[in-house]
Amino acid sequence: MHIGLVGYYPFGNYGDELFVETFRDLFNDGDVTVLSGHEHNGGIDPDLVAQQDCIVIGGGDLVIPHAYAERYWDPVLLTRPVVIAGVGVPLSDRGLSHEAAARMRTFFQHENVRLVTTRDAKSRDWVVTHLRPSVPVRSYPDLVASLDFERRNSHPPTLGLVLRGQRHIDYGNVEALLARAYAGGFRIKNIVLATGFTGDEDRYAAGGLRFPHAELVERDSIEALTYELSGCDIVASQRFHGCLVAMMMGIPAIGLSTEHKFAALFGSLGKELFAADTADPSLPARFIEPMYELPSGNVATIKQQARLGLMEVRGAVVKAIAGWGGTSGMGPLQQRHRPPRPRRYRPYRPYRGYRGGRPPHRREISPRLQAFAQAKLDPAEELTWYRGQLPTSKGRGYLAAIDQFVASTPELAELPAGTRAIVAIPVAGAAEDKTIYGALSLYAQQASDAVDTTTILLYVNYPHSVLDDPLALGNVERTMAEIDRARIDFPRLRVAVVDEAFDPVLAEDHGGIIGWLARRLYDIALLSVERAMRCGRLDPHRDVLLIRNDADTVGLSRNYLSRMIDAANRTSDADVFQGAVRWGIANFAAFPGYGVAVTFKEVLRLLTMRVRGGYETTPQTSGCNVAVRMATFAAVGAVGNDGYFGAGGDDLEIGARINAARLGGSPESERPASSRPHPIRYVTGAQVDATGERMLNTYLSGRNIIETWDTYNNGAAGYTPRSAGAAEANLVDERDDIEGALARIEQNISALATHWYREEALVEAALRLMFAGCDAAPAYTTERTESTYTFTFTPEGRSWMTHRLGGEGPETGEYGMRILRSRYESSPGRAAPMVRAM
Repeated sequence: MHIGLVGYYPFGNYGDELFVETFRDLFNDGDVTVLSGHEHNGGIDPDLVAQQDCIVIGGGDLVIPHAYAERYWDPVLLTRPVVIAGVGVPLSDRGLSHEAAARMRTFFQHENVRLVTTRDAKSRDWVVTHLRPSVPVRSYPDLVASLDFERRNSHPPTLGLVLRGQRHIDYGNVEALLARAYAGGFRIKNIVLATGFTGDEDRYAAGGLRFPHAELVERDSIEALTYELSGCDIVASQRFHGCLVAMMMGIPAIGLSTEHKFAALFGSLGKELFAADTADPSLPARFIEPMYELPSGNVATIKQQARLGLMEVRGAVVKAIAGWGGTSGMGPLQQRHRPPRPRRYRPYRPYRGYRGGRPPHRREISPRLQAFAQAKLDPAEELTWYRGQLPTSKGRGYLAAIDQFVASTPELAELPAGTRAIVAIPVAGAAEDKTIYGALSLYAQQASDAVDTTTILLYVNYPHSVLDDPLALGNVERTMAEIDRARIDFPRLRVAVVDEAFDPVLAEDHGGIIGWLARRLYDIALLSVERAMRCGRLDPHRDVLLIRNDADTVGLSRNYLSRMIDAANRTSDADVFQGAVRWGIANFAAFPGYGVAVTFKEVLRLLTMRVRGGYETTPQTSGCNVAVRMATFAAVGAVGNDGYFGAGGDDLEIGARINAARLGGSPESERPASSRPHPIRYVTGAQVDATGERMLNTYLSGRNIIETWDTYNNGAAGYTPRSAGAAEANLVDERDDIEGALARIEQNISALATHWYREEALVEAALRLMFAGCDAAPAYTTERTESTYTFTFTPEGRSWMTHRLGGEGPETGEYGMRILRSRYESSPGRAAPMVRAM
């Protein structure tokens, strides 16, 4: 008989690899083929399924209440008889997705499902209550307990510690536990209880331990890891099967988790008190002298019951094959799967003064770009190369997680053949419920031909702590509901949604979180295009634009997408494309001084992109409005390649790395002279009006607008909310305080020229553009010293600017309205206006 096996395989996870061994022993008179890992167009290969006599879906926590895991419940599996064996339900505070439950219910109630068994009573009860299979559901102990393990003697006595890269770890409590054992004469083995990419993740967790007497143990096979466990006298494990295997050998265990599967195992042996989360300060007290003994009769009973469960599985498989007549049950790919939580990385360097990341190392640059800095890059070649680098640079687990995001998101797994751009938007799930619908409405107002060739990728993210905060969790749910509302109201938009919880510890270790989130967002976009080219859906020689925008955008040029795509088509010698950014135009009416300050900032930025301007200042890329060729982005190794994940690591580093690779200079220095124009170009008519709340609060609190992001990384989750600083800001209407407005304009222009744009010719050009309307006399004076730049209005300039801001004369109160009309309303001879969020 030919058995197709489906589960969390083949990723080197200790327990799941033991499941494979268990099923191979059970069907040793047939052929067992692991189907997982042989995906075809986002799902399990139907041709491989057709070669099997029966499908066995078995292993750990495969029935996920909060998400539909397509890799386990692919409808193509229902074209053969199916036996569901020993599965678990990870009951957690993430709650229940009714959509996921409904889809799993359809699978479990299919006529080709012949048996369902679970590995504990609570999992059985959940399956019966929510999925209501058409066959009986029985519960047996975890099937791995049926295997025979042999315990070894050890000298000196040994404690084996097993940490898991997918879980939060309170290293302080763990180290206190080890200290008690070490003081009692125990040898400490820090065992990486996994192989493959799961082993890569667990190795990072093991590396976080700072107990000097712990011996790191790594092995390249499941058998060798079991051998290491068998030589322990006590096992303290975050991995469930580390505890199970130890206890089946009679070795007392300490469970470093309170998940219900741990509670069920320890409860079945009367040892509930020996399971505790690493955050529990009483964890060290679980080590006692002497440790408890496991009654051999209890262990034998569990083994016997597990073997009975296996016999029932085998009987159902044999019966199903004997009576198989064939049927069809294929369905569409839908929903998403949440991959493992992120692992920890290296320490960070501070953000303040950020001028881009380090220049890319040669191993992060593709061979074509290394050979010739101005090479014309082939999209498929560079994306294929980039994918091949990820297992080394980020680990096989990281690549598998990104692949899973792509494969389980229909809009990404099946990119249309005409795709020209992916708009990538990071969405703070707990903070964007009031903005995301309006932002999506802007794309619905774009030209239809551009909308039809663009996919919008939303990466909804939130810290794990949100799951314990009903108010914040409600915000996340409202954000998702607003996205769903936009999908209904704007059916032409192709919106892909990926959501993931992150560990705030990442921000503590790396100076922020936005760079880490953006790296995953960008890689999901890059690998969705790589997949489409590899599968023949996209032309491998036709580049796709990655456009980065924000979730709080309030205005967009009506032809924004068309302008960006057309610019990339016309300009073959540029890699990055940017338009103007307006920072909350609606605020200019009440705060006209703010409007002048942020406009001057933007004029400086745009001038750096003038191809024939002759300025030496390197253009910088802004996260709320930047487009980059995916071929080039892949060829420079994307972003997030050093230990810093804070502000600037998601956007400034894009231009910094591309400039460094293309022009041969360091992002930390000025651009070297070159006959080739810099690779960043300005796109006329591709403007974004970003919410100005964060920058306005900085301005009104008396600080320079360039300080807006200095404290961006300081929030509890690695970033501060937009409203931070509002309480300390002076919200008096500036039209009633023109003198204060003039002083703040002088202050901010001086700061911009002192700290951000020190090139004198560039600053003078920007000033001439800003104050061209003052013809009677010079509007300002400037003075530069070695370390400072001072801008001051002349009396004539103050009088002229007072009228401009609306303090006196016939234009009173008109400054903000004039700007609004000039951006959002068309007039003779003016380009297509911006559109506003609905």
